[in-house]
Amino acid sequence: ALNLWKDALQGLPGIAAIIIPDPTANPLDRLQIFVSPESRFTAAGLASTLAAGAPPIIVRNHEVERGHFFLDPCNLHPGEAEIVAERLRAVLTAKERPADAMKVAR
Repeated sequence: ALNLWKDALQGLPGIAAIIIPDPTANPLDRLQIFVSPESRFTAAGLASTLAAGAPPIIVRNHEVERGHFFLDPCNLHPGEAEIVAERLRAVLTAKERPADAMKVAR
C-alpha cells in the first residue's frame, strides 16, 4: 500500500512522500506526506478534504501544522489501498480546490 500511494503522489506539484518506520515501534511503516503551497493545499486542508470525501480517508493529522501528515495501512481491507491511491490522485489533480484547501491548523 505504501509504495502504491507514494507512486500515486509522484510528480505532483507541492507534494513529497517518504516511507518511514512507525515512531511507536509498531511493526509497520507509514507514508509521510509533505504538503507545500505549490499544491494549492495546506497539510490541514488536504487532510480535511480527504476526510470529507466519499469514501472518507482519515489520515494521522497530529502534525499538520508542520506541513505534513501520515498514512498507514493498518486498518485497510482488500482493495482499499487502491481506492486511497485513486482519491489522492483525483483530489490533487483536480482543477478546483475546496474552500478550505489552504486552511491553517489550530
